[in-house]
Amino acid sequence: MFRGVDPGNLANRKEHSIFGFRNRSTSPFLLFQSSFFNTRAMGTVKHSKNRKTVRSFWHVAFSLLVGSFLFACAEEQDPNNPNNNNPNNPPVTAKVEITGTSPEYVFWGEELTISGSGFSTKVEDNFVWIKQEVAALGTCLGESPTDSLGWRKATIVTATPTSLKIKIPYKTAAQNDGKRPCGAITPRVSVTVGKSTAVSQPLKLIGLPFIREICVPNSGFKGAGVIPGKDQDNILSLGGLGLYADDAGIDKKLKLNILSESVPLEVYEQSLATCSGAFKFRLPASLASGECTPDPVLTGRFARKEDFVVSIDNTTIKSEPFSYPVASVPEITIATIPSQRVSWSKAGNPAINVTGKNVNWLSEARFLSTNSNCPGTSIAPVPINPESTTVTIPLATMKVGCSYQLSFRTNCGTSTGQLATIIIDP
Repeated sequence: MFRGVDPGNLANRKEHSIFGFRNRSTSPFLLFQSSFFNTRAMGTVKHSKNRKTVRSFWHVAFSLLVGSFLFACAEEQDPNNPNNNNPNNPPVTAKVEITGTSPEYVFWGEELTISGSGFSTKVEDNFVWIKQEVAALGTCLGESPTDSLGWRKATIVTATPTSLKIKIPYKTAAQNDGKRPCGAITPRVSVTVGKSTAVSQPLKLIGLPFIREICVPNSGFKGAGVIPGKDQDNILSLGGLGLYADDAGIDKKLKLNILSESVPLEVYEQSLATCSGAFKFRLPASLASGECTPDPVLTGRFARKEDFVVSIDNTTIKSEPFSYPVASVPEITIATIPSQRVSWSKAGNPAINVTGKNVNWLSEARFLSTNSNCPGTSIAPVPINPESTTVTIPLATMKVGCSYQLSFRTNCGTSTGQLATIIIDP
């Protein structure tokens, strides 16, 4: 009825199917089935024959187990299997996505946070750069926007799977042949991890401020020393910030720093400003140096060059220093001094109280006469405060019947001109 199959013959067969056998009649399953039914059918056969049949069954079972193991190993080592760990077929990396950036407005060189997914926690595995700018500032305008390895490559500060913190790249003055810094103001940011790349929506970048020039409104004076303490606006022309400075409220955060003083810059609204892109400012009298260096523009005045630096509140952003002269002596105003007659014979020396603004800068009171018989004389005022100083009339060096014109001079020799007439009576 059913013939058992000799396992020894299986080992000698050269042709085989996926399980090591040529056809269904020699498959391990049918061998197992044949042996099983053969054993039941031969129940009346001698006991020794039964033992032979049982041995045949276990040989077939063992062959089936070995064949399955070899097949599984062959599948695991298959280099075309996408599920294995073969180094020639690494796992596919996650898709990079950018969901947003913050803050909305960012200065060159400041930090920008990129939110999304698929980023590597290893800083060096993320490649970030800015590209596709529509507008740029300075000499960067017109340069190739596809140069990912030049100044557009961003420095990555920190990296997580969902966030990258970078510093906005720009071209420094050193990279720009000593010229002003330049960079993009409307680029997109590109992030690449492995073979996956994502590109953001356009950014809103703000450049670095620089001072173009300083002038006096509606005048031809450019380069003349700014006078501390003067009740007149000076005009500063500022550039470099770009399209988004007003939207970001930068114009309300500007400060002008000179030495240890910091003064606010306000937008100059008048249309007749000599300087374009203008902000107005006034300097305090404390910035007067008292050094008598001639003003490089206006004859008869004295000024010392100082570094003007524009800064932005709550940031580390500053302009490069702009050297400009500041008058050595502040603006001095003196209230009217009435002419007066004094008695030479009266005991003591009468005094004149001089009031005004910055009158403490008056270093000499002069009494001069147009009459050659009346020699002039002078005396040092005694300052009380910036608004008041006292001058003693030196009767001992004056003559009766003489008329003297009172004027003041600063330590640099600038004169107030005639302020009052003093007549000496007997």
